[in-house]
Amino acid sequence: MTERELLELWAKARGHLILSQMAPTFLLIVTAVALGLGLDRANLWVRVGVLGILLASGVLGALVQYAVATQALAIADDLSELPTQSATTRQAISFAPWMNVARFVTPTIFRGHLLRAQRCATGWSRVRPARPHVGDRWLRVHFRASSPGDHRWR
Repeated sequence: MTERELLELWAKARGHLILSQMAPTFLLIVTAVALGLGLDRANLWVRVGVLGILLASGVLGALVQYAVATQALAIADDLSELPTQSATTRQAISFAPWMNVARFVTPTIFRGHLLRAQRCATGWSRVRPARPHVGDRWLRVHFRASSPGDHRWR
């Protein structure tokens, strides 16, 4: 293959890698927000459903990321064997080791978030609040209203 064709394949691989990270990242953000809003106290079937969606999309995203990063490393190997290399080719070759982040680090982070969601879905979470918010108690103790328009501090 020519240098131009290999660089086009490299660019396509980078584009696929970026696209493959969007859905799992969005779902992890939504799950983190949902946990903050009380997903850990939701109905069991809601929690199991969220866990299933997160698992299915995350596994597929991680597989795509691993495959694309592995292909990009193979393309970089082919680029390094070219007799003459442009500056763009040298840059692609020098960046190739960073593809291992997409192969190994990103799926590891996903597994950590998945374990947290699983703990919340099964009730194993240690972070669940066991009582009302402390600020609510403070307001009840220090600020009372004897009538709808009358607010008095204690």
